[in-house]
Amino acid sequence: MLSITAVPYEDVKFYLSMNQQPLPYTKEAVYQDAEDLIYSGQALHAPPAIDDFIIANNLLASNITFPTYNASSILLSADADLIDLSESLLLTEVDKERIIRILGYLNVLNNDMNVFDQLPLDIWRNIIYYISCKDLLLICDLSSKFSVFCQDNLETLLRETLTRTTGLMTNTYNKQQLMNLCKMVSPAKTISAGDEHSLILKNGHVYTCGSNLYGKLGLGDDDDRYTLTLIPLINNIIQVSAGTHHSLILDNNGNVYSFGRNDDGQLGLGDTEDRNNATLVDTLNNIVQISIKVYISLVLNSRGQIYGFGSNQNTELGLENDIPRILKPIRIPILDNIIQIAAGAKFSLALTNNAKVYIFGNWIDNTPHIPTLINISINISQISACYDHALLLSQNKQVYSFGWSILYDFTKGQLGLRSDRNWKKEPTLIRDLSDISQVSAGYDHSLALGDRYIYGFGRNEHGELGLGDTKNRYIPIINEYLDGCNEISAGTFYSLALMNNRKIYSFGDNDDGQLGLGDTEPTFEPREMIFS
Repeated sequence: MLSITAVPYEDVKFYLSMNQQPLPYTKEAVYQDAEDLIYSGQALHAPPAIDDFIIANNLLASNITFPTYNASSILLSADADLIDLSESLLLTEVDKERIIRILGYLNVLNNDMNVFDQLPLDIWRNIIYYISCKDLLLICDLSSKFSVFCQDNLETLLRETLTRTTGLMTNTYNKQQLMNLCKMVSPAKTISAGDEHSLILKNGHVYTCGSNLYGKLGLGDDDDRYTLTLIPLINNIIQVSAGTHHSLILDNNGNVYSFGRNDDGQLGLGDTEDRNNATLVDTLNNIVQISIKVYISLVLNSRGQIYGFGSNQNTELGLENDIPRILKPIRIPILDNIIQIAAGAKFSLALTNNAKVYIFGNWIDNTPHIPTLINISINISQISACYDHALLLSQNKQVYSFGWSILYDFTKGQLGLRSDRNWKKEPTLIRDLSDISQVSAGYDHSLALGDRYIYGFGRNEHGELGLGDTKNRYIPIINEYLDGCNEISAGTFYSLALMNNRKIYSFGDNDDGQLGLGDTEPTFEPREMIFS
């Protein structure tokens, strides 16, 4: 059995505090209380360092042996080459930091990081071109000699890596802002659950299914589709976003295409005519993110500026817009240095490079829709907004929820706060969730992606939580049907999940074929979507 002292002391203290345990006065007592809590099985939360300690102990107890691995080889390997090792270590996704930590606990890690100390600068720069910013930070942390080089050059190296991988211009970012960007949960957006239709990205091509009202499937007609159908002549797409009756897609050159309903100018084409084919928004360029909901479209350019078009009910655009315009708040300077956007039905969110969140739109005490800094002290890495509620994921992988509705007095459980069903004006910690890597807010339900499974909570009357029944949940519940998920998307009364094996599952309401199962029958358990 491994000694608990192998876990860093700060992680052990955090483990006790997040489970509302008092902290003893001595270091030895802290470790002892943490060990007792682990073996009691009563802990609700655990940071990754503790989870990995438990995994290592279980592997030892099972008499599973591993060869010795070099830390440098792991860091320089492509994620695809580490899938088998990750699975043997009981991880559902490739996480180099966790792989190295578990192997270290098992005493089968050769920390050969001094190999980087021997490299000339030009060779080193060629190497870092192919690694992520998180891997770069790991190298700087694990190599005692190389850490000196990192102190002098980390800011430049991060800036080069992040500009290349995110598309954002980071020339004005300081070191902490660069590290915040590195810790941001990337808005992959390769699957998108809308109101009654779905968009799926596969190998640069877009597939769609569900209701085709107003031509929102982009297939040149208004016929519904019950299986995933390819949008022709569109390729090199890197993001998709499905709204209520319109859609946006983004290609690898920063170009945006739109299709569907356009009565409020939400397609950004300079008119209010609907489109049933993907149409280039030619007034936009250098776009790096897209996000839409109901009648509003938001896009983020490489300078970290937000463009909005469509209805003005949840933005401070100043007028109805059928042409994209930079978001220009009346009473504060222009919102810039934004690294992530999330459009909602009644309000929208913007995440800054300082890891802070602004809210704007039809929100409590937010008149006349002025962007307001959300009152939360911790650093945020991902934002998600829908109709009446929003989810925030912190850099320490905890989830906060908040929301407000004028239609009904109590939540359906989408805030995940157990018996407390009251709306929350300010973000509130969901104590039943920890070690979360991604969140998605749906109509009246929420999804959170953990280490192995999806957690669901909130409305479930249509089976949108995929738990095999139609009972609402007021605390996060593990979906044991899905093991090894890579991306989640919560829509209106249904949900989508992209698995590590690239299969896509859907569950919930299916009146218009939005689940892509070949029919219009709802399903309360996840089923694999069908490509035409």
